[in-house]
Amino acid sequence: MRRVYILTAAILCMLPVLAIVSCAPPDIHITSFQVTPSSITVGQTVVLRWDVSGAKSITIDNGLGEQPASGSIEIKPAQTTTYKLTAKNGNKSVESSIILTVNVPTTSPTTAKEQVPSISALDTQEL
Repeated sequence: MRRVYILTAAILCMLPVLAIVSCAPPDIHITSFQVTPSSITVGQTVVLRWDVSGAKSITIDNGLGEQPASGSIEIKPAQTTTYKLTAKNGNKSVESSIILTVNVPTTSPTTAKEQVPSISALDTQEL
């Protein structure tokens, strides 16, 4: 009879441990987070793509906000930007970052000079 009490007590003591293990949130995996293309010129569009599992909420910073577990979004940034994806589930949090390089074309001083018409002394004699 004493064995039954000990066995029952052992089982009852283990139940809370089993409940905690089964209630733990799953691991979060960011399978992919990418930008295509990774380098553009101002005015061009890029596509951000991601795929996450095990998260209850996914956010992307820089104004993109809450997102589904997988998806894509077209953006047209004006400057080089780092995007951070944050995936959360309970107390667990996983992050991934990517950098998009935005090139701003510059005009060289010689190019600007060539566009300005000039009048030489020979031109004025013909008038």
